Amino acid sequence: GGVALGALKSDYIVDSAQGSVHVDVVSTTSYDITSAAYWISTPATASGRNGFDVTYQANEGVARVATIYVSIPGELIDTLYIRQKGALVPELEALSPNVSLNGSSSGEETVVLSTNLRDDEIVAHAEFASGVDSWITDVKLEGSRIDFSYKANPDTHIRTARICLDYVDENGADACEVIYISQKGSDNQNATVVSVSELRSASSATPTVIEEDWILEGVVVSNKDSGNMGDNTQLSLIGIDYSVSQRTVYVQSQDGTCGIMLLTQTAQDNDFKQFDKVRIALRGRTLCGATVLDAQKEPYYCWIEGIKATDGIMVQPGVQVPVKEKYISELTDDDIFTYVTLKDCELSVRKGSLTPINEKMTNASSVNKISKYALSLHDKQGSSIYIYTNTT
Repeated sequence: GGVALGALKSDYIVDSAQGSVHVDVVSTTSYDITSAAYWISTPATASGRNGFDVTYQANEGVARVATIYVSIPGELIDTLYIRQKGALVPELEALSPNVSLNGSSSGEETVVLSTNLRDDEIVAHAEFASGVDSWITDVKLEGSRIDFSYKANPDTHIRTARICLDYVDENGADACEVIYISQKGSDNQNATVVSVSELRSASSATPTVIEEDWILEGVVVSNKDSGNMGDNTQLSLIGIDYSVSQRTVYVQSQDGTCGIMLLTQTAQDNDFKQFDKVRIALRGRTLCGATVLDAQKEPYYCWIEGIKATDGIMVQPGVQVPVKEKYISELTDDDIFTYVTLKDCELSVRKGSLTPINEKMTNASSVNKISKYALSLHDKQGSSIYIYTNTT
């Protein structure tokens, strides 16, 4: 009948106090258990469906991770992780995370940090747009400060970069504090801050590469964790681009009157957080618009493609957005890509499940068969609309 081995769960988070956790394993024979972590103890072997217990010592420092290997020698191996919280909760904040530099000359800059971590618990490195010279050098972490040098800007256009401070959070997961850096051009002229409405007026059905030093300022209102921010493209009968949703960002004007969609180059470039106020450099990115069939001159919505994480030049976390509550009949083109609460609604489901389709064909199973499903929604006024979701 062959051999089988499998851990029912691969990741365990435990408290900082000493204790034990039971690991469930299903096996048809005995298996070995090994780990190099000094602060945990496991039996050397186990068998069958009983699993095994892991005991761990108290942790008075920062969070830590133990890797455990469960294996049938020469046959199968499985990897487990015990993530232990620390008595010390890591704190790391750049007191001036948005830095603007002179462009006509080189120089040095310091950013003060507020942290309870040691220098060796933080890894600092600079990131630049691909193909751009490494114009920030000598990044040094000393005590509660970051020092770095920068070169003069040989171009009249602004350029951007960022310094990432990597550390482990209280749950043993990777975390990062970002310092956003922009440098003026060699003429030390400021870039132009453009509004969402100005971008919509400048867009057309023909995609246009932005050549000017434009800066978009707005508030991020999307939540990529929902899996429903972008329209995952059905490439073929058995092919779906699942990255589209993870690359999609909605940014609205601070007053909430209109919004714009950004499409980042990769899912990793989309590190924007909901309700952060941001400034994003747009030069070199592509502005696109969509018009209605009656030849209306101004597009009714627009988006920008090709955004990189290094395009960000300012982040102000956790700002409040205006409250917009509307009935379906009150929605207009200006509400696209903005944060709106629909009033007095209910789903129109006669009987059965909310999405009456085979769940094994949806994104949950990653079989590339079905990406989207439209749910009917109506309100007390008798208006209706569809919720268009990626079935995540």
